[in-house]
Amino acid sequence: KKNKKKMGENRTRVKVYILTDDGEWGDQGTGNVSINVREDGTHVIVVNSEQDQSIVLESPLMDEDAYAKQGDTIISWADVNSKKDVALSFAEAAGCQLMWEQLSIPTRPDVPPNPVTIETFSQIVAFFSEVMPYMRETVSSFITQKDYIKQLLDLFLKLEADGDMERLHQLFFVFRGIVALNDSVTISHLMSDTNYINVFGVFEYDPELTTPQIVKQNHRDFFINSAKFNQVVVVRDKMTLNRIHQNFRVQYLRDIVLANIIEEPTLGILNNIIFFNNMEILQQIQSPNDPYLPEIFSQLNAVRREDDLQKAEEKQKNLILLLQEMCIMTKNLRLNLRTNFFKVLYSNGLLSHLNSALHNSQIKCRLAVLEILTICIAQDASYVRTFLMDQPRFALFDDLI
Repeated sequence: KKNKKKMGENRTRVKVYILTDDGEWGDQGTGNVSINVREDGTHVIVVNSEQDQSIVLESPLMDEDAYAKQGDTIISWADVNSKKDVALSFAEAAGCQLMWEQLSIPTRPDVPPNPVTIETFSQIVAFFSEVMPYMRETVSSFITQKDYIKQLLDLFLKLEADGDMERLHQLFFVFRGIVALNDSVTISHLMSDTNYINVFGVFEYDPELTTPQIVKQNHRDFFINSAKFNQVVVVRDKMTLNRIHQNFRVQYLRDIVLANIIEEPTLGILNNIIFFNNMEILQQIQSPNDPYLPEIFSQLNAVRREDDLQKAEEKQKNLILLLQEMCIMTKNLRLNLRTNFFKVLYSNGLLSHLNSALHNSQIKCRLAVLEILTICIAQDASYVRTFLMDQPRFALFDDLI
């Protein structure tokens, strides 16, 4: 065993030389060479002293054409940090050949350069231009745990303040690459309350949509000045409220920002985020302890007692549109979840309220009633049929005709 260990050490045993300004090769010491990965994901050639394991040499790994093999036992290159020529003289030809083969394999860092700075920016752009599929999970975990998104967004604000259009366009592709990691946790991080405004700011600088007249898009302006969250009925559960906001942002990302460039895997992950959010939202609002659905029907009952017809119709329209949105959300849910949801709606008198809303003067309200009825029939035609037949003078049926 000792002989085998000795043989292994001999293969990695090298003498380090650096070319001096006088043109002489200076002996820097003897040690064992290896290729290591730093915490920031970059690869380096390291020689540890055979005496005390101190570092004799640490040189960043470069492209394979940067290295030259001389004879059977020497590898040389120009170190990018010291700007000096370096040579490794191997104790064994087999060790030199093994290292040469390792240097010939294209090496990419497993995670993007960290920290994010102007100096590392070009490397970051290069990294996200081609993240291999096997790397995506590692990269996603890294950028969510290392506060990497915040670093990138801080850089974005600086670049925007400086008017650095070239780097702003490059940053657009970095964030497009981050979305293309197809990781739900990462996308949720992008769409969080803290990050989403500046993330959409980055996506304003799509170079393919830039013209002399249009320097950037106006995504932030839409969210700040146009998109208003109207709570017809107050959502009291904080997690449910967060999911509603996240869905709106993810849908905007899917349908507006990435509409012309989105790929199938990314589309699938965005749809999954929306789907699971919808499932959680509907499960929460129909739980016995949540007052949301009872409050909707309480307000619909109050509409019937409202003396101001215009005010009553406006309130009824908003409540019906809310129910329409929730019914649409159920379309892709599992059958048992849909069934339970509609049972709650029916037990609160949904069809009677739809019948009343058909008399609303606003066409938007009446069209919403028709869509809800269509979804109800697709879900459970027999229940709707029984309701129609049991009504005095078939009121709903007559109003539909």
